[in-house]
Amino acid sequence: MKKQDNKIIASDIDASLSYGQIFLSQAWIVMLIFILVCTVLFCIGYICYIVTSVIENNIDMILVIIPGIVFIGFVVLCTFLFLRMSKEKHKATLWLEDAIVLEAYAKSVGQTLHVRNMIARTATAIEVSFEYDDKRCVRQSTYKDKPLYLAVYTKYADKKILIAYSPKYDEVMLIKPESAKRYKENNNM
Repeated sequence: MKKQDNKIIASDIDASLSYGQIFLSQAWIVMLIFILVCTVLFCIGYICYIVTSVIENNIDMILVIIPGIVFIGFVVLCTFLFLRMSKEKHKATLWLEDAIVLEAYAKSVGQTLHVRNMIARTATAIEVSFEYDDKRCVRQSTYKDKPLYLAVYTKYADKKILIAYSPKYDEVMLIKPESAKRYKENNNM
């Protein structure tokens, strides 16, 4: 099915102000499939190892327990990633049902150093201002009434951007730069 060029879909959304980054890109789906394939291959190898060890009466408990723990870790990771992607896609799809694409200005309201996986990056909290229904609206990146600092917001800070705004859910979604460019070209913005 060909993607419509004049409509914003869930995979065009990079982040929302209340939820953070939304991982729906093909790279994440490919990574999830890779992890699932590795898990299945590991499971097959593990079962073969146990069967061979039982046949030869050569079971070393350490060699049985460690691969079992690794296998359980893979299964938990795959389940977590799948559930998170499903939840994110569901939320983004709901928000996009009544979403309106608008031009907005994203302003940095603070920065902090964000360390994740031993990599330090700048994380930014942003404030997005836009006009909707002849009123000026201002929304901030927040989570549980506290500023939400994320690295994904840094690329949008202090710039004019395109957003998808859902009046029903009062949710501001940041449109990926490449999707915003495509949308502007196809809608003469």
